[in-house]
Amino acid sequence: MPKTTKFATKAQLAQQMLQSAWDAGLRSAWVVADEVYGNDAGFWWWLEQTGQQSYVLTVNKKHSVVIGWQPYRAEAVCQSLSPEQWQRLSCGQGSKGEREYEWARVAVNCGDAGNFQRWLVFRRALEQLDQPQHVSYYQVFAPKDTSLATIAKVAGKRSCIEECFKLAKSQLGLADYEVRSWVGWHRHMTLVLAAQAFLTVLRAQVEPLIQSSDSSSPFFALTGSLAAFKVLRGCSLS
Repeated sequence: MPKTTKFATKAQLAQQMLQSAWDAGLRSAWVVADEVYGNDAGFWWWLEQTGQQSYVLTVNKKHSVVIGWQPYRAEAVCQSLSPEQWQRLSCGQGSKGEREYEWARVAVNCGDAGNFQRWLVFRRALEQLDQPQHVSYYQVFAPKDTSLATIAKVAGKRSCIEECFKLAKSQLGLADYEVRSWVGWHRHMTLVLAAQAFLTVLRAQVEPLIQSSDSSSPFFALTGSLAAFKVLRGCSLS
């Protein structure tokens, strides 16, 4: 490891990567992350003050917020909600259809944020409505006109991160390295992630062509294969 490299927490590393992306002109609509990042006040404060970046960050039930002039724990705010404040919303498609939960939110203090607002957002499973231990908590920062339905959809996108790593590990060898050097490790990670990016773009381009293909075509049975890709691209099968 280079002597100039200093220890950094996950949140600090995320901040460095986001700043690098911003400097390169790449801005995302949202930043979504788990509790490690949501519990780091320095990270979400930086997102708000430096980048005015919308985010949905998971927090724990002891997360502290200020409403009016009083501090509250997230769990206490959740317990004070009335039944009318909960909405049944989907956070996106899953393997078994729409992933529906009950959602609620409460605006909390965020200083002079202009057109932005900070909320505590709560999610509970439909079959466990009376079990507080199964409530998930989020801190959200977004434009004031952002709907709860939009926030639910964005929160549901975090599962894509786990799916991305799972695919990279199982199909592309992200975790299958035996290098012991700093340079070697970075080369392996870079190659795997570049391959994954290529395959992701390729899949996004090919899937619409496959879905629109004629099911009576003799090549329809080849869907998902290299042969099908060549046919759809007008390439020779030889």
